[in-house]
Amino acid sequence: MLDPTDCMPEIESLTVAAGNAIMKVRKKGVARTDKADGSPVTEADLAADRIIIDGLAAIAPDILAITEETYNAAADHEPQQY
Repeated sequence: MLDPTDCMPEIESLTVAAGNAIMKVRKKGVARTDKADGSPVTEADLAADRIIIDGLAAIAPDILAITEETYNAAADHEPQQY
């Protein structure tokens, strides 16, 4: 089993990269759209989400990562253990 403390430097790098992506989008102006459920999402949200999802997949490919931007509750009709 993966010990989270073993990959803390990689996780820290992901958070910094996600934060930098958010700030880059912020500098040029943030446009907001709405998700299917009516909640807002921005280009910055999606950029940070992609960095985190891709990074976590590289660090721990056998562990499913679910994020606010990738989880679709409406499509999850079967009870699952996450």
